[in-house]
Amino acid sequence: MKKSGGFVHMGTISLLTVLLVVMLVVLSLLVLSGAREDYDYSNRLAQRKTEYYQANNQAQKILYQVVQRLKEPSPDFTGLPVMAQDDTVTWQVPLGENQVLTASITWRQGEYTITCWRVE
Repeated sequence: MKKSGGFVHMGTISLLTVLLVVMLVVLSLLVLSGAREDYDYSNRLAQRKTEYYQANNQAQKILYQVVQRLKEPSPDFTGLPVMAQDDTVTWQVPLGENQVLTASITWRQGEYTITCWRVE
């Protein structure tokens, strides 16, 4: 009498093992691709934030210098990268390759008000 080998044969197990390995490789490549995209995005975001903070610091330094000169009887903005018109002083600081941080203050009765501080 011949014994039956059962439902599962050796070839079926090998085929399932190969299929499982292929699925695991594809899944790991997808996870690796997603992680790489997240890493690149985080680096770009960190670079943009660093550029913004550097431009913001520079704009604040200019603000301090402008306010100091506005306290003088006849303010002179020579040497500062600002444009003064009536009671408004405006300046721009480069931010990256194609953006600028624009700042503007209005000076009235010995006090200033920041009227603009935005990225354009």
